[in-house]
Amino acid sequence: MEREIEIPTNRRAEILSTIAYLLAVVAAIFLRFYWLELKPLHHDEGVNSYFLLNLADRWDYRYDPTNYHGPSLYYFVLVAIKILGKTDFALRAFPSLCGVLTVVWMWGLRRGLGVVGLPVATWSLALCPGLVYYSRDFIHESSFGFFTVGMIVAAYNWRKSYNLAVFSVFTGLLFVTKETSVHTVVVLVLAVVCAFAWDALRQMVKGEAVSLPPFRQLNEYLIKSLLPFLLIFFAIYIVFYTSFFTNLKGPMDFLRSVFMWTGRGVKEGIHDHEFRYYLGILIKLELPLVITAIIGTLVMLWRGARFGLFTMAWAFGMILGYSIIPYKTPWLMVSMLIALAVFSGSVAQEIFSALRFTAPQIAFIALLIAVAMPIAKTSWQVNFVGYEDNENHIGYFPAWGERLKLRAYSDTQYGYVYAQTDKDLLNLVQEIYRVKPAAIHIASPDYWPLPWYLRSYQISGYTQEVPENFTGPAIIAAASQQEEVTKKLPGYRQQEFVLRPGVNLLWLVK
Repeated sequence: MEREIEIPTNRRAEILSTIAYLLAVVAAIFLRFYWLELKPLHHDEGVNSYFLLNLADRWDYRYDPTNYHGPSLYYFVLVAIKILGKTDFALRAFPSLCGVLTVVWMWGLRRGLGVVGLPVATWSLALCPGLVYYSRDFIHESSFGFFTVGMIVAAYNWRKSYNLAVFSVFTGLLFVTKETSVHTVVVLVLAVVCAFAWDALRQMVKGEAVSLPPFRQLNEYLIKSLLPFLLIFFAIYIVFYTSFFTNLKGPMDFLRSVFMWTGRGVKEGIHDHEFRYYLGILIKLELPLVITAIIGTLVMLWRGARFGLFTMAWAFGMILGYSIIPYKTPWLMVSMLIALAVFSGSVAQEIFSALRFTAPQIAFIALLIAVAMPIAKTSWQVNFVGYEDNENHIGYFPAWGERLKLRAYSDTQYGYVYAQTDKDLLNLVQEIYRVKPAAIHIASPDYWPLPWYLRSYQISGYTQEVPENFTGPAIIAAASQQEEVTKKLPGYRQQEFVLRPGVNLLWLVK
């Protein structure tokens, strides 16, 4: 996809743009790696750590299509824990790195984004509260977002011969990360079609000659590239889904998982939310991106270049596609947020290019810098102050939101903190480390992410309730069974700790 906007040749502008880009990368590194162990592991991180430990200790991992995502995360993080050790930092280092690389990779789109669009896109990615939050979790979303961007950058620079291999690798990695890769590829293809179609329609309406893409050249390139693409793609696909040739049914399990997750997406469940759920979170926590998208849509439809039209269609396609599905979790917004951030860069470049005089251009740049301030403040509050606030109090203009009775400000599930582990669990962990029991029995239906924190201790068993005639040195039980626990274990010292909202645990030791 070619960019029609003439890129300014002003050397000073290019230097300033590059400096702003590099500063955004520095900001991304800081926000994603600073105090990475601050937040207690989410229960999803705990489950992922279970698979990782099995892989690290016994080389035992098999892709499970029924309830878990692709294998790439575990193999990449395996490298991290081999280098850094089995620490919370090592668990989250790879997702954090992917969050940073998503920002770095914008350099490959600088021709399309322009001297203003590049820093705006990179700073939007670097500061975005949601992208920072989920880059600091040991889950699949951050790497999935990076692989998506890598695929787009390689496709955009398709004329460079090496990008065929790069595109093939990123596409393969995307498909071995999450089942939503199918959804993402469909949206991206439709976004390209929409960009070219709208541009052609607009030219026809204006009475201009329609500028068509180089179909013949593209057709020849695609035919020549198909075989090498398939070889690289399936090599990655087979190696990862077979767990390095130890699970031969893995590749077919992925195909089954697509249908399984599609069915889950439309069935009723605990993660069902209304259509406006994602829009509510965007308004509450990403308001500058929403405002930019509204203004940008008008700008792009009137005068946007094909690349800008593509970013617009990509962003709205992601939001619409995920909003239609009843199954909704806030971490699925990572793909939307990346698209919106890149779109904001395209919008900024279009507006800047429309300003013909120096004074309004300087005023516009000043406005962009001013807008970055509340974004940075919100990102800091979400990630370093309210990181475990399951009531999600943080947001833009909360007083107005409550006064207008907006659902996003009254429903505690509208936010990035979603069933987050309470930091009180770390007090339980410290108490266990202090006592150092010979063995621990876990008697509760809810206990994740405790297995990660107790990986150096012998776990004598997992049960839903306290076993009859239990005589072990220590036990963790559900606080909801406190009366029964007290009767069964009269000689044990008892303490209560919060696991997450509505779920407390009892620590009992002789």
